[in-house]
Amino acid sequence: MKPKTKVILGFAIFFIAAASVIGYGYYAELREPHDFGEFTVEVPWGSEFEDISSI
Repeated sequence: MKPKTKVILGFAIFFIAAASVIGYGYYAELREPHDFGEFTVEVPWGSEFEDISSI
């Protein structure tokens, strides 16, 4: 493999990895866990709902 090809491949892998980390960070920020004692669910940030498990 030529040195130029190795550099291009290295940059491509780096940018794909960086995009994955940034994308996951964005996704993690948009979700929040809600704990109901017996189980926990992750819902979109800012969702409004009421706990009907005690009814």
